[in-house]
Amino acid sequence: MSFFESEIINSVITRSLANALANYGPLKFAYTILNKRNMSDISILSNYPPEWVSSYKENGYQRIDPIVLQASVTNSPFLWG
Repeated sequence: MSFFESEIINSVITRSLANALANYGPLKFAYTILNKRNMSDISILSNYPPEWVSSYKENGYQRIDPIVLQASVTNSPFLWG
């Protein structure tokens, strides 16, 4: 079992991210762990509805998501939105 396949660990990390962002208002987040060599190998920790996360993964949106594509080629912060 890989690190991000543990529901307990995922729950703790997701809760920690939500708590850290709480001061900024009601924000949605999706923390994505992606294998650059195999883009179908993806883990998402998020406070989006589970249906959204399932749809994202089932439809392979990581292959066309401009944020994911930009993040996969740079280690530096970048503006978007």
